[in-house]
Amino acid sequence: MESAGLREAACETLRWDHRVDAEEWWSRGPAAGVAFGGAFVQSQTPEIRTEIKRHFDLFGAEFADGSGVLSLPHAALLAHARR
Repeated sequence: MESAGLREAACETLRWDHRVDAEEWWSRGPAAGVAFGGAFVQSQTPEIRTEIKRHFDLFGAEFADGSGVLSLPHAALLAHARR
């Protein structure tokens, strides 16, 4: 930003956990064909989709609480400066 002529450039990291029901996340994302990952899942045979879902469940278990809610860690960079 400084090379673009801005002053007092700074950047901070924002962190949060996105909490979502695992089945809702699956059904409204990959299973619904959302984005590249969803389109990829939808392009597979039913047997392969079942296997992908099995791996989703295995991976998601690491982030799930006892009620099936995922707590997915996220981070973003917030940069700011003055003209």
